[in-house]
Amino acid sequence: MQPRFVGRLGVADAVTTANAALGFLAVVTAPSNPRLAARIVLVAAIADGLDGVVARRLGSTPAGKHLDSLADVASFGVAPACIVVAATGNTWQAGAPVGIGALVVGAGFVARAAVRLGLYTAYDTGHEHTEGVQTTLAATLLAAGVL
Repeated sequence: MQPRFVGRLGVADAVTTANAALGFLAVVTAPSNPRLAARIVLVAAIADGLDGVVARRLGSTPAGKHLDSLADVASFGVAPACIVVAATGNTWQAGAPVGIGALVVGAGFVARAAVRLGLYTAYDTGHEHTEGVQTTLAATLLAAGVL
């Protein structure tokens, strides 16, 4: 007996899943090496663009748009927030204002990314344009700023 998802995911979904895995790698790398984590976010941005190309060429699955938003929350919401906190030297632990500020900004960044991606998946996937700043762009700019 096979798991029920076998045969339901496509090649583009595999690329999207790689994006999510890169987000995880950026999160765990950020505390020890924020610059490497920023580079990983940039590679995730490439994977995020590539999954759309692959979906248009080889076809997409009904799960694709949902997987994409989930992966983007990890790679372009949580990972950049962790990089910001790590780039401050985790000074929040000592109660430093800059560290506390990084925590607040990071939490807000994650919350906004999750809401934006949820709204995009619910309302914009069928349209030619989207409203608001893409999370990929925001995270890419943040990562480039760290580098």
